[in-house]
Amino acid sequence: IYEELIEAGVSVDDPEVFDTPRWPEKKNQYAREKSGDKIVTKAWDGYNTLGDLDGVDESTEDFLEWLKREIKTEDVEFSIKYDGGGAHFVTVVNVYEDTNGDIYIVYRDDSEQDDPDKGDKHVTQVKLVRRADGKYGLGSDDNYIRFAVSESVYTTTTYGSTDRGIEVRNRWLLHQDSYENPKVANDLHFRVQTDSRILGAIVRVQGFGQVTITPDGNTAIDVDVDFGAVPHCTDLEIVVTLFLQQWNIVHISGVTWTSKDGDKRMPQDDSVKACPDFGWSVDDPVEIATDRFSHLVTLYNDDLTEGFDISSIGLMASDAYIDDLGILTIDSFPVVLPDTTLAPGEVFIYDLIEEPYCSDHVYGCFIIEDEDNDTLVQDVFDHSTGVYVCGDANGDGNVNLLDILYLIDYVYGDPPGPAPNPMGAGNPNADSGINLLDILYLIDYLYGSPPGPEPLCP
Repeated sequence: IYEELIEAGVSVDDPEVFDTPRWPEKKNQYAREKSGDKIVTKAWDGYNTLGDLDGVDESTEDFLEWLKREIKTEDVEFSIKYDGGGAHFVTVVNVYEDTNGDIYIVYRDDSEQDDPDKGDKHVTQVKLVRRADGKYGLGSDDNYIRFAVSESVYTTTTYGSTDRGIEVRNRWLLHQDSYENPKVANDLHFRVQTDSRILGAIVRVQGFGQVTITPDGNTAIDVDVDFGAVPHCTDLEIVVTLFLQQWNIVHISGVTWTSKDGDKRMPQDDSVKACPDFGWSVDDPVEIATDRFSHLVTLYNDDLTEGFDISSIGLMASDAYIDDLGILTIDSFPVVLPDTTLAPGEVFIYDLIEEPYCSDHVYGCFIIEDEDNDTLVQDVFDHSTGVYVCGDANGDGNVNLLDILYLIDYVYGDPPGPAPNPMGAGNPNADSGINLLDILYLIDYLYGSPPGPEPLCP
C-alpha cells in the first residue's frame, strides 16, 4: 500500500496523509481484492475527519462501544494526532478494563520507524485517557485518536455437498471468559456430532483468519478456527449449517480455546475448556389429530461432569425462512418456557403443538449459564421440518412417473442427479437406503395390476 501511495504521488513522509480518506479507502480496496471480498473495512469517524468514504462502513457512535465490538475482529488500527504536530498509526490487539474501571489499550507499533522489514512487532500497553475536550488519548493528553479503522474477516469453509439434504442451522455466541486480560483467545476448537449422515456443512466465524472442517466418519465434523484474537468478556459468533440425510440430534462438544499471550500469530501453547458439551434435537413431526401436529423438542446436557442452567428458552414453528438468525431474540418466540437446571447427562423435553398445518421450520433459542449465572453460550437454531409426501422424490407434491425418473437419475446417473429432499421421500420401501428396490417399489405402486402397496417411507 505504501508503494502504491508513493506511485500515486502521495508523500508518506507527510503526517497528514494518514488523516485523509485516501488511507482507509486504499486499505479497503486492497483488502477486498486480496481476500476475495472476505474482509469488510469499517471506520469510526466521530469527529468527521474522513468525510464520506467509498465502500467503508462508517460510524459516529460512542467510541468505546465501537471499539469493544470491533476488537473482536481481526484487526483495529488507530490514527493518532499529536498536539505538537505529526500523526501516527498503531495496530490494536486488545482492550480491557481493570478493577478500578480504567480502560487499557494494548497495541503494536514499529520497533524501528521507517523500516519496512520490521513491521508492527513492538507491543505497548497504555491507559486510555479522556482529555478535557472529551477526546481520547493514548497514555497521555498530548495526543488524541482522530479516527479508527477495523478490518473484519468473515471466514467461511464448506465441506461436502450443500445442495441436498435437510438443512439444519445453528448460530451460537460463545462467551470468552477463559483468558484474563491482557491475554486473548487465539484459536477455537469444537466438534459437531449428529445421529444422521452429514452430506455437507458450512461453518462461518467472524474475526478469524482460517476455519478448517475435518470430517470424522459420516456423522461428525471437527472444526478448528485459527489466527484470531478474542479479548476477555466478549462473545464470538459461530454459524454452523449442516445438510443432513434425515432427522437428527445435534451435539456440540469439546469446545476449547487456546492462547499465546495475546499474540494471535504465534503457535498455541495451552488449551482451556470454553463451555460444557450440549445439544438439541427436533423430532419428526407427528399428526396427533386432524391437522394438529406435534414436534418433540429436546435440549441436552451432554457433559458428564458439569451441570448448567438453561434460560431464555423460546420455541416457534413457522413457514418463514429467516436468513439471519441473529435477529431472533427471546421476544421473537411465541412459546417461552421456564428456566431449568440440567445435571450432567440430563435432558429437557417440550412438546411443541401447532395447528391447522405443519410448518416448514422449527426455530428455538436458549442460553447456557454456569452456576454463577454467567452466560457461556447463547444459541439460536433452525430445523426444517422436512414434511413430505412419501414417494414424492422430486418434491412437486405428487407421486408419479417423474418421481421414478428422478430416483433413477439419483441412483444411476453419471454424475448422480440431485437427491430427494428430504431423503425419506425417496425411500418408499422404508429400508436403510435409496436404491433399485425403491424404484421397483414405486413402479409396482403406480403401474402394477393390481397396484402394489402404498409407499411407507421412514
